[in-house]
Amino acid sequence: MKLNRNQKMSLLRGMPPCKKQKCRLICRNGRMKGEGIRDILKKVQNFLGPIARTVGPVVLKEFLLPYLKKKFNSGGNGLKLAGSGKKKKKTIYY
Repeated sequence: MKLNRNQKMSLLRGMPPCKKQKCRLICRNGRMKGEGIRDILKKVQNFLGPIARTVGPVVLKEFLLPYLKKKFNSGGNGLKLAGSGKKKKKTIYY
C-alpha cells in the first residue's frame, strides 16, 4: 500500500520525541562540522532506517528543512538553496 504525502508527514511527526531530538542533534552536529544538506540527510536516513525508506528522501528533506534553516541561518552563514541567491544587475555602458 502506497502512502500519500500527508500520511508520510504524519508518520514522521508521530515519531517518539527522542527520535526527533536525535534528528535535531544530527542536523546541529552536521552544521557545526560544515557538512552539506546531502551528508546530513544520509546520516538521518541511516539513523531512522526503515522509516526513512518508507517516506522517501523528498519528504524527509521537507521534514528536516525547518531544523536546517533554523540552524544554518542562526549562525549568519545562511542556507543556500537552489534559486535563492541574489542576482546581480548587469551594468550596461554606452
